[in-house]
Amino acid sequence: MDFIRGAARSNGGKPIIAMPSTTKDGKISRITATLKDGAGVVTTRGDVHYVVTEYGIAFLHGKSVRERAMALIQIAHPNFRTELLQKAKELNYVYQDQIELPWDKVPYPEELETTVVLSDGTEVHVRPVKPTDEKPFKDLFYSLSEKSRYLRFFSRMPFMSHGNRQAYVNVNYKEQVALAAVVDSSDGERFLALGQYIKVPNQPRGEVAFLVGDEWQHKGLGSKLMEYLIRIARQSGLKGFEADVLVENRAMLSVFEALPFPVEMKIDSGAYHIKFNF
Repeated sequence: MDFIRGAARSNGGKPIIAMPSTTKDGKISRITATLKDGAGVVTTRGDVHYVVTEYGIAFLHGKSVRERAMALIQIAHPNFRTELLQKAKELNYVYQDQIELPWDKVPYPEELETTVVLSDGTEVHVRPVKPTDEKPFKDLFYSLSEKSRYLRFFSRMPFMSHGNRQAYVNVNYKEQVALAAVVDSSDGERFLALGQYIKVPNQPRGEVAFLVGDEWQHKGLGSKLMEYLIRIARQSGLKGFEADVLVENRAMLSVFEALPFPVEMKIDSGAYHIKFNF
């Protein structure tokens, strides 16, 4: 407690618990759903800020039980994540419909993290989304104006359920790729924008879409995410993108019009269906 609270109260200090995700032989996870009967608790959960393993960082301070469980599962060894998530469901720590990915086959692509510079000189961190990003995505969605929601989702869409939200942040980084533009905030990271593509079944192309926070629009963030998604898609073997954009969404249309490729646009029922090859 002296170490944890002392670090938290010191000027600029951060209490960090760092450990390997498994025992030396790799057979036992050091992150578990419960403690053994009779085990003593030395540090309360309210005092823990950061837990670190070789698979990442879990920022737990001030988070709900569900958020804490998901964050810890994400830094557990991939071989144990499915088991931990199933146990968390049994204990009602997480939603029963929480998506279960084949964790041992879906490694987080850390190499895709990058920094982009916007038209006003602002540097923004861009990284692939994680299952633990549901809250920052939710915060981004509810920060949008009614107009921004309509332009992105083709409806006023005043509400987005957990079931719909998690589909945006649980991706396999192959047929589904989603990138978040983020900045640090007092309670973790804050989403500025989200760019994603999903491979079209039986086609060598992806369907691409973007969501940019109101205060970050008209700064070139959508164009930067588009450029990076194209680069990732080309490396994965895709030949092009397609999208549907409302005719009044001039900002998004300008992103497509500025591309260095021939862009095909066909209008139907108030929206452009857009296609282009890389």
